[in-house]
Amino acid sequence: MSPPALQELRCPTCGSHDVQPDGPTRYLCRSCGGKSTLSADRQVLIVLGGWSCPKCGTNNPHGAKFCAFCGSPLARSCLHCGTILYIGDKFCSNCGTAFDVGPLVFWVCPRCTSLISDLAHVAASKLGTFNAKCTRCGQQAPVVLGRVLSVQKKFVRGTPRVEYEIRLDVPGSGQRSAMYELSRDISIQEGHWLTMATEGRRTTIADLNAGGYTICKH
Repeated sequence: MSPPALQELRCPTCGSHDVQPDGPTRYLCRSCGGKSTLSADRQVLIVLGGWSCPKCGTNNPHGAKFCAFCGSPLARSCLHCGTILYIGDKFCSNCGTAFDVGPLVFWVCPRCTSLISDLAHVAASKLGTFNAKCTRCGQQAPVVLGRVLSVQKKFVRGTPRVEYEIRLDVPGSGQRSAMYELSRDISIQEGHWLTMATEGRRTTIADLNAGGYTICKH
């Protein structure tokens, strides 16, 4: 199938029609400077060297933290050196650490519920329990990162309340268990990695494997 006329092509970064050929298979946007190439069906431009969303397949700009279409995380932090890399990478390109031995690293601010992925400033030795600051509202929050050992659903006698006992294996801190009243179910499973950020009696739990999160009470 032949590609559409040049004037019909749009820059995948800014949407401008002001694109021009920049080689046999490349295009340059004169509005934002973005570089692109034709998609596999040769009908639209896609970001050159972009990060494809593993959930919906949308092609996002290189270095994007989240998918512009479905919001799924696209970046992960190397637990050894803190380098931010594509979520689909198997090894860190900076230090060679294998990613199948560590979690994705992001957390949810308990005040404004922003999803925060940039924890490169947190040293690997501090992962497990650490203090982090929300880049949106400035909230300082104690964050716990751990692998789920078990989840038990328990009904509170005499009330309609349901609580979950979540037992975690926290790097550098051993095992810990706590009861939470979840605002909604997020299908937490054994072996998943969770982050828990707390402010007062409000806690946000982020399931790093599924990309979902919930707000809960102690």
